[in-house]
Amino acid sequence: MGCPVKKRPIDPVACGFAAIGVTLAYAGWQFPRLGGVVPGPGFFPMVCGLAMLAFALPLFIAGRPRPVQWVATQQQARPLIALILALTLYLLLWHWVPFLIRTALLAIVLLRLASVGWRRAIFAGCLTTLALWAGFFLGLHVNFD
Repeated sequence: MGCPVKKRPIDPVACGFAAIGVTLAYAGWQFPRLGGVVPGPGFFPMVCGLAMLAFALPLFIAGRPRPVQWVATQQQARPLIALILALTLYLLLWHWVPFLIRTALLAIVLLRLASVGWRRAIFAGCLTTLALWAGFFLGLHVNFD
């Protein structure tokens, strides 16, 4: 006889990602199409929805991890508090600070929270912000300011 096979419970995080992904992709699909090279207004929600589905798939495949005993300490809560404060500040500065500066600073803060060194965080934050701006402003003619 072998070991009994336990049924894996459905991961609620994967279900949430999948539900949001399907909703966004469907909503994006409902927008009218534009002719020519420029994608329509549904392009961004559709891509976000498909990305959410792509994130949900490995979670469904892996199943839910075993429960562990874990108690959050004050030291472990600091990055989460810093993340919430950084996002709040980003939104509060929306009308006063230009997109490139605001987004580069947010990217640098997020990379620093992920324990990336200062030089790499500044380089990667500025580079990804410029790439995002170039893709949308120069490529799609979408102005963020």
